[in-house]
Amino acid sequence: EWQDELPELTDTERQSLEQVKAHMLYLEQYPMVEDIVKMVVLSPLLGLAGFYGSPFHLKTEAAIEIAAVEEHEILRGRIDVLVLQEQL
Repeated sequence: EWQDELPELTDTERQSLEQVKAHMLYLEQYPMVEDIVKMVVLSPLLGLAGFYGSPFHLKTEAAIEIAAVEEHEILRGRIDVLVLQEQL
């Protein structure tokens, strides 16, 4: 449903996306560092998408654990950025 009838991007939004793309292409020349990618790429995209305002709430560094009983494996990790809306 969120893909239906998307609004047209403004010229400013297009310029911002082009800038994020240029920054990402530049970063690809060097070893990727997660924190830099979050700062340079993810943060501007979240801002452009409107996730920094109401009704959304950001949480960071949520620990997660997935247990695969059949495989006798436990996978542990982090969700670096989680955007919540109401009870989601």
